[in-house]
Amino acid sequence: MTTPTPSSPLLRTTLRLGTSFGVALAALSGMRLLGVYISPLFFLLYLALLVYIPIVAFRAARAYRDQNHPTGPYPFMLSFSFVVLLHVFGAIVALIPQYFYFRDVAPMLLEPMLTQMRSMKGIGSPAEVEQMIESIRGISLLQWLWTDYCFTIFLGAIWGTITGLILKRN
Repeated sequence: MTTPTPSSPLLRTTLRLGTSFGVALAALSGMRLLGVYISPLFFLLYLALLVYIPIVAFRAARAYRDQNHPTGPYPFMLSFSFVVLLHVFGAIVALIPQYFYFRDVAPMLLEPMLTQMRSMKGIGSPAEVEQMIESIRGISLLQWLWTDYCFTIFLGAIWGTITGLILKRN
């Protein structure tokens, strides 16, 4: 008869911390929204939070390593997985303000951009420019949200690679 091996606390920890991390990501999105609607000062706060987010992920991964693997080898993949899962769970919470951003703000910002595209020289014939504009307008809210969710996970993978290389122990 074999004894069951204790499960890794990785998933449980990232789920719990990912929710808090998601609140920080949601605050990041909220600052971007408020920067458009209320004051550019909120956009400066957005930029500050943008720098702060990877630091929070790194510190959480280091705390996880120090608490659960204080001595001995600590593989790259454990830190990488921790940071990516943190972004996976956090990005779900961050979808709430992103929904309002892509529903309300993005269309408002899209029109001036499309007007500029029409007046630019060298990006294509007028028919090609109109085709590009129509393809941008054809992107649904769900597609914008899915792209943003995947991009958050992609950034988590990049930061997870850096964090994993820094925190690994042989």
